[in-house]
Amino acid sequence: MSQPPPSLWKRLSLVLGGLVAGILVAEIAARRLPLPGEAHLALGMAPAMEPGLFSMDPVYGLVPTPGFEGVLVSPGSRVPVRINSLGMRGGEPPAADGTDRWLLLGDSFTMGLQVREEQTVAAQLEATLDSPVLNGGVSGDDTWDSLARYQLLSHALRPSGVILILFAGNDLVDNSKRGPSRLPDPPPPLSPRAVATPEPPWVTRTLRERSLFYAHLRLLIHRLLGDGFPSLPITTHHEGFALFTQQGSAGLDGILEHTRRALDELVDRTQARQQALLVAVAPPIYAVDSSRFDATARFLRLEDPTPALDAPQQALLSELQDLGLPSCDLTTALRGSHDAGDQPYLHLDGHWSATGHAVAAQRLAWCLSEME
Repeated sequence: MSQPPPSLWKRLSLVLGGLVAGILVAEIAARRLPLPGEAHLALGMAPAMEPGLFSMDPVYGLVPTPGFEGVLVSPGSRVPVRINSLGMRGGEPPAADGTDRWLLLGDSFTMGLQVREEQTVAAQLEATLDSPVLNGGVSGDDTWDSLARYQLLSHALRPSGVILILFAGNDLVDNSKRGPSRLPDPPPPLSPRAVATPEPPWVTRTLRERSLFYAHLRLLIHRLLGDGFPSLPITTHHEGFALFTQQGSAGLDGILEHTRRALDELVDRTQARQQALLVAVAPPIYAVDSSRFDATARFLRLEDPTPALDAPQQALLSELQDLGLPSCDLTTALRGSHDAGDQPYLHLDGHWSATGHAVAAQRLAWCLSEME
């Protein structure tokens, strides 16, 4: 069999070298370009997609897989994650010794998969209080999920108090779409089963995890083709975003009814166990950074919505006051951090950065001190 002439090999090497060099130049340029404000909605780089991290439980739904250990990779970030035997982020909880300890509940902001374990709001609040704060957050949980989570973990851990971080960005809408699931007392233990997570091709996964050029390219394609680009994972959150506009905030009273029912039940259960309860209200990125509001509106193709950036938080805080519940508004503290240039939210992801977790922990510590 004849061999290609040396000149052909040389040309192929030049083409390949030029391609590699072009990709490197594009990546360097992409890392210098600012990503647009809708990046957190369009890129779909959530680390919760990691195979094996979550399992399906017949009673509790999607739960962190007990015993999972891995590293979640995204552009510029490598986050080690471990899940203990109770399905909670972190190591095994210390034995109850009669001293105060808090159970922290909530969704992805509480679980904090975007930051290292020691940077999460739970770990930073624990360091401030000098008493255990156990991270019971689960990505995607609404308030009904947190209630079921409370029943499971409170029975196992016997905390002296409970902190629920209620995310105003989607919890109100999510709560309105379902009702409570009644659990027996004591609640059944976890029985997680593996979830089949589709594995993307190696090249796609590598680019998604490591390349900002790929991120820019996907955003450009979305701008050109919009929702017609089927391989782009898009979460629109139209209903949740609408609550932060003057046009949509008029529907808050009806939406809040379902959250009120979930909170009522949580109050009843914590009071029956003589546990303190604090409910914190966390805003989405576009309620803290007004430029993100405009970018989100454009992404959702909304025509000139009038912002009402405090409406959901204030409605929730008013509801908590009516229920006689201690509350903690995180909005002002996070806005102050943003205005000081501290970047409490991740640009690519829209969740709290390590700074945002620290700001939330500091505010929660102050709110807890006010309860004493």
